[in-house]
Amino acid sequence: MKIFIPEAGAYKEHFVNIPIKSVNALSEYFGYHPSKIHSYWNTKLQNSIISQVAVEVFTNNIVFIISKEDINELRSDDVEEYMACFNYQDEFPIYRVNDILQEGIENKSFDIVFLARVLNINDAEADGMYYVEKLGVYLFFIDCYLVNYQSSDGLNEWAKLWREKNPIFFKAYEDVGRHFWNNNLTNIIEEINQQAKAWADIPDASENQYIDLHKTEFGTINFLMLQVCHYNGKIDFATFSKINYGRYVKIEENSYLLDRFIYQFSNTGDLLKYSINI
Repeated sequence: MKIFIPEAGAYKEHFVNIPIKSVNALSEYFGYHPSKIHSYWNTKLQNSIISQVAVEVFTNNIVFIISKEDINELRSDDVEEYMACFNYQDEFPIYRVNDILQEGIENKSFDIVFLARVLNINDAEADGMYYVEKLGVYLFFIDCYLVNYQSSDGLNEWAKLWREKNPIFFKAYEDVGRHFWNNNLTNIIEEINQQAKAWADIPDASENQYIDLHKTEFGTINFLMLQVCHYNGKIDFATFSKINYGRYVKIEENSYLLDRFIYQFSNTGDLLKYSINI
């Protein structure tokens, strides 16, 4: 394999003198923390001389190219053909964006100068909050580094995945939330977020073996209560009563019927036990 870098409108071979030419090692060699680099593979192009292309995250800006073979030249046409299928939404879906940002925060590798350049943030300063339409998030910087981020619509990564990949599924939970919360968007979003996260946490997600036990009268699945009943999910009465607002019935002191299950709580709100209502 050989390494090529963009230079003066062409791609020039670059001799890299490091023992292991991994993507992470190459990223650091070229002055990038690995969290700033995204590897692109064109899986549809089987006969390309290119193995992979390393770009700056959130862009298609090429940093370096790894060739499959010991070639002497890499033409611009070869690179353009390889990058022709590059699709931003496929490479940086919502859930991946969250992972990238979180990694950058944990490693303290996302400085304002870098993110301002790749995300087109105008008039960026060392401290501040900036809305990035491209990502649909607010970014928070302190002392030039990204320290936090927040979705502009309040949805967590899994709820956004629902909305992006299965909008009908997402709409069903939104409709249920609106049915009980009317126009209280904060509570609707919180309910969707809780259900989406539980969906992501349980085995087999929508194909889980216990789904039929937690199907609601609206045709949705109460993934949060499925997680509680079958996978030791934690819940107290405050959360139970809010997420299931308007859907449970008090049958005796601290005992409540919800769909096919009865839940009993302590006087302090701890869940004591649950059982199927026969």
